[in-house]
Amino acid sequence: MIHGETGFVFEHASADNLTQILQAALDVWQQPKTWANLQKNAMQQDFSWYKAAQSYKTCYSQLS
Repeated sequence: MIHGETGFVFEHASADNLTQILQAALDVWQQPKTWANLQKNAMQQDFSWYKAAQSYKTCYSQLS
């Protein structure tokens, strides 16, 4: 489980891991400055399909 600069992630899908990461998120949510920084960092990321498509294009071009 990771609380990173932009959010939360866990490696293995299980009820226990989901419960733990949700608790971690709730703990951070109760810290307004930390939560605001997490939101700001996440909103500054480019999650567009254009960026994803460029990454796939690069990957596929390296295969040929």
